[in-house]
Amino acid sequence: MKRIIFFLILFLTLSSFTHSQTPSSYAIQMDKAEALFKTGRPEEAITTLRRALAINPQLSPAYSLMAVIYLQQKKPADAIPLFKKAAELNPWDAIAQNLLGMAYLSQNNYQAALAPLGRAFELEPRVPHLGENLARLYQLLKQPEKSAKILQELKTPSPPTAKRLYFLGLTAMQTGNDNLAMQRFTQVLELDPQMIEAKGELAYLYAKQKKYEECAKLFEEINQVTPLSTEVLLMLARSYYHLDQFDKSSETFTRVTQLAPDNLEANESLGQLYAKMEQPQKAVAPLQKAIQIAPGSASAYQELALVYRALKRNKESIELLKQLTILAPEDAKIFQVLGYLLFADNRLDEGIAVLQRSLALDPNNKDVRNTLESAIKAVNAHPDLAKLQREIAEHPKSAFAHYKLADAFKMLSHPQEAFQEFQAAYHLEPDKFEIMLGYAFALSEAKKYEETLQVYLQYYDSKPSSQEKHFYLGLSYHELKKYAEAIPHFKKVLEFKHDANFSSWLLALSYEAEKQPDAAIAALEHLLKYTPDFSQAINELALLYAYKGERERALQQYQKLLKLNPGLAESLKYKLGI
Repeated sequence: MKRIIFFLILFLTLSSFTHSQTPSSYAIQMDKAEALFKTGRPEEAITTLRRALAINPQLSPAYSLMAVIYLQQKKPADAIPLFKKAAELNPWDAIAQNLLGMAYLSQNNYQAALAPLGRAFELEPRVPHLGENLARLYQLLKQPEKSAKILQELKTPSPPTAKRLYFLGLTAMQTGNDNLAMQRFTQVLELDPQMIEAKGELAYLYAKQKKYEECAKLFEEINQVTPLSTEVLLMLARSYYHLDQFDKSSETFTRVTQLAPDNLEANESLGQLYAKMEQPQKAVAPLQKAIQIAPGSASAYQELALVYRALKRNKESIELLKQLTILAPEDAKIFQVLGYLLFADNRLDEGIAVLQRSLALDPNNKDVRNTLESAIKAVNAHPDLAKLQREIAEHPKSAFAHYKLADAFKMLSHPQEAFQEFQAAYHLEPDKFEIMLGYAFALSEAKKYEETLQVYLQYYDSKPSSQEKHFYLGLSYHELKKYAEAIPHFKKVLEFKHDANFSSWLLALSYEAEKQPDAAIAALEHLLKYTPDFSQAINELALLYAYKGERERALQQYQKLLKLNPGLAESLKYKLGI
């Protein structure tokens, strides 16, 4: 019995590997059970382990730890079925296999002990006392040749097999040494190029390190041999997304929805992808399904609202955003977007009330303040189009007259007419800041981002460095998805003004698009230092921590978000697997 107990600490360090989508509630129960066991409270530990198994009966560590507790209590008959279940669920766990064999030995059931001890020795002969016990067992079973072979192996170990290297890779992963694990799995594939399990673990590690091309390649190879699970398909879809292979990503997310219709991430991501690919009509159904699955998913509401807006279904877009303000009553950004949509729908009084709420939540938002002031003026002084048009007829070369008429058209939600007048004003006087800016905004709203950039470059060409210059250039490069060019401009903005929050946000997104997660995290942490209640930044930071495997830090951000924005936190909860 003493030798069995010897393995307890080792078991707690090297319990069965469970990286793939383990719900954190299961992990929390496991952590609690291990702590109870270590502090000498076995009955409470068993109760906690039963809770873990109720959450997910397909993960092996709870079975193994419960079996260990029964062994400590000298109840091998209770321990053996649990060890068998753990070994069945994870045949690659040398520790569980060894403990199963030791449990049989404690009952003098030598024949039953042989298979699990042999399997454990094959996977990791260096488990303490395993080789000696197996050699002694062969002696008891009157197989001296096999006993001698085991003892010889202990003296002069043969080169590691693919199976052993695979176990060593799992062990390295479990102890947080991802680089060593990648080395082990690569060695496995050199010995056995067709070993699917090693390909799967290596692909997971590539995804974790944001090496999406290598990850996708391995999963594609696996898919040629055996169908991928929904969890693996999600990882493959994410990899395609990060590689800008949106067609493949949407196709893979669609496969997930066919296998698991109620998968929130697949539906929400599919809707976001279609929106990004400018196929808003296709985006509607998956986003509606995401809301049905998780009525508290703020991001799904917001994305669908924008999709409805693109489809000119303004009424539905506005109603969704109104529901979202109930889910996230402290999120100033949502009120801001809703206010702008109400203005676009010519509902100025409602829009003013909503923007006043946004400004109360975020008093430093200059954009909202300026828009609100303009809206209040518009309500009190409706523009006289006929008068403005007469003024242009009398002074056709007046850039200011065209600019005033463009502003009036914009206020009355006539974007095409506003664009033409902004363009006319710009051609007459391109070096006047207000006119340049009005035209640049009109180009941007028309999604003519390359032309927008040229306007800014031409205007700022001979002008000194300034916060505004770098912001508008950075914004244009960001809209063009030229993130590497955008980054230095946003960094310059922050040199002028450390708390330029929107620039910090776009800098973080640019770093993320350039696959620089550490730099993205630094930018988000900088942003949250000045604006600690920026919900979207907290959400993004949590996801980045999760991708880097820093689960505790991700959960800390989730707890912050839960207090600030329960709707967005609900969506994050599903993505983190809580």
